[in-house]
Amino acid sequence: MAAHACIKRNLLIMTKITDFDAVETQQVQSHIDQRWPDEVIIIEIADVELELNEISTESASYPTVVWQAEDCTFLVIKAGKEEFRGLFFYEDSEHFSTDQDYFAEINHCVITLLQTQAEFADNAPA
Repeated sequence: MAAHACIKRNLLIMTKITDFDAVETQQVQSHIDQRWPDEVIIIEIADVELELNEISTESASYPTVVWQAEDCTFLVIKAGKEEFRGLFFYEDSEHFSTDQDYFAEINHCVITLLQTQAEFADNAPA
């Protein structure tokens, strides 16, 4: 089954992944507004070049929602149709992700990403 998933991902990389639509960006913004109700945090749409495939060493461009809060940069990457990945980092050399590599639903991805970052921040040395 894992080989099939990698083949699927290879095919998606070779084709253009659609950008985030208005509903998806609104869902992300809604979770951000709930997490930081007293702050105005604006999301940006970008493309990032990453190696998300375990088999290939070639990088590909993926639509991404980006925002910054609490000295942290957050990324929600659209890796395919109904396939999302969340990452956060404080410095370029330190990238963190959730325990789950991919999510079929954007809300689950964003909620898990925010929870993972909050737990990391709570456990980080002062």
